[in-house]
Amino acid sequence: MFDALQLPLAEAIIKDTSDGIVICDMRLPDAPIVFCNPAFTRMTGYSSQEVIGKNCRFLQKDDPNPGDKAAIRLAISKREPMRTLIRNYRRDGSMFWNELALYPLSDTSGGEHFYAATQRDVTESVQNAEKLANIRNDLEDRVRERTTELREANDLLRREIAERRRTEEALIDARATLTISQSLARLGSWSYDIASQNMTWSDEIFLALGLVPQAIEPRREAILQRTHPDDREKAASILSHSLRTGTDYNREYRVVRSNGEIRHIQTSGKIIFSSSNQPVRLVGSWLDITEHREIEQALRNTQESLRKLGAHQEHVKENERKRIAREIHDELGTLLTGIKAYQSVAVDQARRHCTVPLDTLLEANRLADEAIGTVRRVITDLRPSVLDELGIWTAVEWVAERIAQRANLILNLDIEDHLDDNGIDAERSIALFRIVQEALTNVQKHAKATSVDVQVRLVANVLRIVIKDNGIGIAPEHVDQQESWGLIGMRERIGHFGGELHIHGGSGYGTVVSIHMPLQEITDAT
Repeated sequence: MFDALQLPLAEAIIKDTSDGIVICDMRLPDAPIVFCNPAFTRMTGYSSQEVIGKNCRFLQKDDPNPGDKAAIRLAISKREPMRTLIRNYRRDGSMFWNELALYPLSDTSGGEHFYAATQRDVTESVQNAEKLANIRNDLEDRVRERTTELREANDLLRREIAERRRTEEALIDARATLTISQSLARLGSWSYDIASQNMTWSDEIFLALGLVPQAIEPRREAILQRTHPDDREKAASILSHSLRTGTDYNREYRVVRSNGEIRHIQTSGKIIFSSSNQPVRLVGSWLDITEHREIEQALRNTQESLRKLGAHQEHVKENERKRIAREIHDELGTLLTGIKAYQSVAVDQARRHCTVPLDTLLEANRLADEAIGTVRRVITDLRPSVLDELGIWTAVEWVAERIAQRANLILNLDIEDHLDDNGIDAERSIALFRIVQEALTNVQKHAKATSVDVQVRLVANVLRIVIKDNGIGIAPEHVDQQESWGLIGMRERIGHFGGELHIHGGSGYGTVVSIHMPLQEITDAT
């Protein structure tokens, strides 16, 4: 056959090449293989005897889709060369990728009755390409995943940046609001780092010290230097005590500005602890309360002025009562006594003449007696003579017995034996008398009591009078009621002399009125 083809040189090349080559006779049924070179048998594992006479399809075995078979058939039918990649199987069943090339061959007559097929095992290349494709796909997947992650991270970063920007803007607004609020309230804030001993102050602290904000370095010593000399030791101990004991504090002291102006400062501090329960920072506030203190002082001055005015009015009123009582006694009392005398003479004369006195004369005599009694009561209510003549303690005993008798109360009066009336001036005497009188009158009017105890003691130059009843007890809301003018008057009377009045009561134990009046002039007789 090859003699006919006159291809001895080609045959030698075909036999020595590393590519597998087969030649198929297209004239015979099923285009059998009529030649295969040694490279083909090495590649497929089949011997030439097993290959000759078979169609090349035997290398596909049962693979339903080994490659582009339609393209191969089309090229053969058109007698055209073609190249393709197809899966083939060796004699041992192992698969290999075959790079197939078909070429139509002409015989001596010029007819194209044969086809040559070169076959090259490119399995490793295909596998490498697949691995490379897998690597590329994996890399692309990773790139996509990373891109997605980066995109999500970028979106998150943008949101975080936007949130941080909003937070920073809110913080700026909060700081501005805090600064304005602190300025309006004159409230400053500070922080003290325990390890470094560094401090930070808000602007209001500088202003409270009479300084331009941030004009000096915030230091503890800078505050102590400007603290009032009388308060400096106390101010220095505040921070030390707080750090030593780990307790918060709230104190007030004064600072002195460079121009000599004194400001009152209310300062508070709170310890901040670490996770190991160690103090790491002290934070607090500064409040300039100078105006509050000035207002309080003005109120105290006003209250003292009103108290003095009230005391003066009471003094004037008592003098007026005394004057009126004296005039009633001297004029009206004398007049009524004269009338009574004339009436008595008229009655005696009628009886000496054995004449029955007229009823009208007797009635006039009775009315004169009643008028004299009324005048005496009015004089006593205006200004008890016992107070001026026998002293405060006899007057207290007298008024207590009088009210107890009037209200049908059991009176337990206990006045310390050695008390001396001489050491109590007239103003204190009348104040004490009126307070006791008002307290006992309240028992009579409101307590619904059956007994009342009055105790008088002198303890360390402080006069203590306790009035206790067994009545229904005063309600707590009535103790400080603004419309309780009697109680207000009692407090103002005792307050004028630097004393105190305490009232408490309740159901089951009545009401207790405690009067404390300092008496510098009185000394303990014992």
